[in-house]
Amino acid sequence: LQEQERSGVFFGDLLERTGVLKENAVVDLLVHHTRIPFLNLHDYVLEKSSLSVVRGDFCRKHRILPIDKLGLSLTVAMVNPLNYGTLNALHELLPVLDGWFPGWRNGHGR
Repeated sequence: LQEQERSGVFFGDLLERTGVLKENAVVDLLVHHTRIPFLNLHDYVLEKSSLSVVRGDFCRKHRILPIDKLGLSLTVAMVNPLNYGTLNALHELLPVLDGWFPGWRNGHGR
């Protein structure tokens, strides 16, 4: 934990770098416990219509990427999908997202 505080690197990354956990073990663990899917963006085709919904500066600041839009539904990839500050900022920007992730406004998962 001291190394994480000193370097600012994600704790899971440190566990992988030191060999405590195998590569992607943290992702697998988070996917299993949060039921938030992992999407490898290397093979994903981004929809132009989704990219125009959220400003680029907002995306960079909050480390998100709108990847798909269907009607009023917007799929957003996030570096940290448990970041409730980012979820709140998205809700302020796009109020239609209310109820998207049960409990997110209270800081609770599913």
